[in-house]
Amino acid sequence: MKLRIKITKEVLETTKTCGLACSSNSLKLKSSETTKQGENCAVTYIFRELFPTCITGMDAIYTEYGEKAITIAHLPVSVSEFIQLFDTSSPNKRARIKPFDFEIELTEEALELITIEEVVEVLKTSTTLEWCTPQF
Repeated sequence: MKLRIKITKEVLETTKTCGLACSSNSLKLKSSETTKQGENCAVTYIFRELFPTCITGMDAIYTEYGEKAITIAHLPVSVSEFIQLFDTSSPNKRARIKPFDFEIELTEEALELITIEEVVEVLKTSTTLEWCTPQF
Protein backbone atom coordinates (compact mmCIF):
# COMPACT_ATOMS: atom_id res chain seq x y z
CA MET A 1 0.00 0.00 0.00
CA LYS A 2 1.48 3.28 -1.12
CA LEU A 3 0.75 6.51 0.77
CA ARG A 4 1.55 10.17 0.23
CA ILE A 5 2.70 12.00 3.33
CA LYS A 6 2.35 15.78 3.53
CA ILE A 7 4.71 17.70 5.79
CA THR A 8 2.63 20.87 6.08
CA LYS A 9 3.33 24.24 7.71
CA GLU A 10 0.96 23.22 10.50
CA VAL A 11 2.89 19.98 11.13
CA LEU A 12 6.21 21.85 11.18
CA GLU A 13 4.83 24.40 13.64
CA THR A 14 3.34 21.72 15.89
CA THR A 15 6.52 19.61 15.97
CA LYS A 16 9.14 22.36 16.06
CA THR A 17 10.09 21.61 19.68
CA CYS A 18 10.73 17.89 19.14
CA GLY A 19 13.73 16.76 21.17
CA LEU A 20 13.79 19.94 23.26
CA ALA A 21 12.59 20.78 26.77
CA CYS A 22 9.02 21.83 26.11
CA SER A 23 5.42 21.38 26.98
CA SER A 24 3.03 19.59 24.69
CA ASN A 25 1.15 21.73 22.19
CA SER A 26 -0.91 18.93 20.69
CA LEU A 27 -2.78 15.88 21.88
CA LYS A 28 -0.66 13.76 19.54
CA LEU A 29 2.57 14.89 21.21
CA LYS A 30 3.74 13.40 24.48
CA SER A 31 3.12 15.71 27.42
CA SER A 32 6.46 15.06 29.10
CA GLU A 33 8.96 17.72 30.11
CA THR A 34 11.28 16.73 27.30
CA THR A 35 10.52 14.94 24.08
CA LYS A 36 12.92 12.67 22.24
CA GLN A 37 13.85 13.03 18.61
CA GLY A 38 12.19 10.24 16.65
CA GLU A 39 9.17 10.14 18.92
CA ASN A 40 7.55 13.46 18.06
CA CYS A 41 9.22 14.70 14.90
CA ALA A 42 7.16 15.81 11.89
CA VAL A 43 7.25 12.39 10.19
CA THR A 44 6.33 10.49 13.36
CA TYR A 45 3.56 12.97 14.15
CA ILE A 46 1.84 12.12 10.86
CA PHE A 47 2.35 8.35 11.05
CA ARG A 48 0.91 8.20 14.55
CA GLU A 49 -2.48 8.66 12.94
CA LEU A 50 -2.10 5.06 11.71
CA PHE A 51 0.50 3.62 14.11
CA PRO A 52 0.18 5.33 17.53
CA THR A 53 3.45 3.95 18.96
CA CYS A 54 5.72 4.48 15.97
CA ILE A 55 9.13 6.16 16.03
CA THR A 56 11.19 7.51 13.16
CA GLY A 57 14.80 6.66 12.47
CA MET A 58 16.99 8.22 9.80
CA ASP A 59 15.99 5.66 7.17
CA ALA A 60 12.72 4.07 8.32
CA ILE A 61 9.66 4.29 10.54
CA TYR A 62 9.29 1.58 13.19
CA THR A 63 6.78 0.41 15.75
CA GLU A 64 7.10 -2.01 18.61
CA TYR A 65 5.10 -5.20 18.51
CA GLY A 66 5.69 -7.03 21.76
CA GLU A 67 9.44 -7.50 22.04
CA LYS A 68 10.02 -6.96 18.34
CA ALA A 69 10.53 -3.77 16.33
CA ILE A 70 8.54 -3.79 13.08
CA THR A 71 9.57 -1.66 10.10
CA ILE A 72 6.50 0.24 8.92
CA ALA A 73 8.13 1.89 5.92
CA HIS A 74 11.54 2.76 4.52
CA LEU A 75 12.11 6.47 3.99
CA PRO A 76 13.33 8.08 0.77
CA VAL A 77 16.75 9.77 0.89
CA SER A 78 15.09 13.19 0.64
CA VAL A 79 13.20 12.50 3.88
CA SER A 80 16.39 11.38 5.64
CA GLU A 81 17.91 14.69 4.56
CA PHE A 82 14.86 16.55 5.90
CA ILE A 83 15.19 14.72 9.26
CA GLN A 84 18.86 15.67 9.48
CA LEU A 85 18.02 19.33 8.74
CA PHE A 86 15.10 19.28 11.19
CA ASP A 87 17.19 17.69 13.96
CA THR A 88 19.96 20.29 13.64
CA SER A 89 17.71 23.36 13.37
CA SER A 90 16.28 25.65 16.02
CA PRO A 91 12.51 25.59 16.61
CA ASN A 92 12.09 28.83 14.66
CA LYS A 93 14.06 27.45 11.70
CA ARG A 94 12.09 24.19 11.85
CA ALA A 95 8.81 26.08 11.55
CA ARG A 96 10.16 27.87 8.44
CA ILE A 97 11.24 24.73 6.55
CA LYS A 98 9.49 24.54 3.20
CA PRO A 99 6.51 22.14 3.31
CA PHE A 100 6.80 19.09 1.06
CA ASP A 101 5.29 15.69 0.45
CA PHE A 102 6.69 12.27 -0.28
CA GLU A 103 5.51 8.76 -1.03
CA ILE A 104 6.20 5.60 0.94
CA GLU A 105 5.22 1.97 0.64
CA LEU A 106 3.99 0.29 3.82
CA THR A 107 5.82 -2.97 4.46
CA GLU A 108 4.04 -6.31 4.54
CA GLU A 109 4.75 -6.48 8.29
CA ALA A 110 3.05 -3.11 8.77
CA LEU A 111 -0.01 -4.25 6.83
CA GLU A 112 -0.35 -7.18 9.21
CA LEU A 113 -0.74 -4.70 12.10
CA ILE A 114 -3.60 -2.65 10.65
CA THR A 115 -6.72 -3.43 8.66
CA ILE A 116 -7.66 -1.75 5.41
CA GLU A 117 -10.79 -0.48 7.17
CA GLU A 118 -8.65 1.25 9.80
CA VAL A 119 -6.54 2.88 7.07
CA VAL A 120 -9.62 4.04 5.18
CA GLU A 121 -11.09 5.52 8.36
CA VAL A 122 -7.92 7.52 9.08
CA LEU A 123 -7.54 8.70 5.49
CA LYS A 124 -11.12 10.01 5.41
CA THR A 125 -10.24 12.81 7.82
CA SER A 126 -6.47 13.16 7.52
CA THR A 127 -5.02 16.29 5.97
CA THR A 128 -1.51 14.82 5.92
CA LEU A 129 -2.00 11.25 4.64
CA GLU A 130 -3.57 10.11 1.38
CA TRP A 131 -3.58 7.21 -1.09
CA CYS A 132 -1.04 7.45 -3.90
CA THR A 133 -3.05 5.18 -6.15
CA PRO A 134 -6.68 4.12 -6.04
CA GLN A 135 -7.23 1.13 -3.78
CA PHE A 136 -9.80 -1.48 -4.75
